[in-house]
Amino acid sequence: MYSKTMIGCICVLIVASGCTRNRIRQDENNALPTKVNALPNKVKVLPTENELAHANYGKPINIAEFENAVRTTLNDPYSAHISCTAPEKGWYDLTSDRIYGYFSICKVNAKNGFGAYTGEKVDVYEKFVAKNGKEFINKNSFLTISFLIGKNELHIVK
Repeated sequence: MYSKTMIGCICVLIVASGCTRNRIRQDENNALPTKVNALPNKVKVLPTENELAHANYGKPINIAEFENAVRTTLNDPYSAHISCTAPEKGWYDLTSDRIYGYFSICKVNAKNGFGAYTGEKVDVYEKFVAKNGKEFINKNSFLTISFLIGKNELHIVK
């Protein structure tokens, strides 16, 4: 009796978990959100126009470079369906450092180790210049989580 009840509960949980989806709030042009009015508490002072104009964002990047960075993290990169927004200049505060760079939201539907597609996942990728001058492209989990829960920490420079 106990095992039938347990199996029933597991089946209900599996079915219910399949009904949820990531809710992505973007504008109709599929661009990065620009919520400057919802500044996080840790942003003490906004950068000045002069700071934004002279910040080191690194060399401009195109969508293909972000898509290639995504592919390097996948089990089967050639079967993946990847869609990234056009990279935009932006900044965010990380503890005591302000990070400037290019940012893109990438939607990825890739195969797992069993050969099945996992469903579309959304991640924020960034290209930034480290203090030693080297440029890096990586997935930023902090920005992805803040974006998905609606507390965007990323600020786009227009």
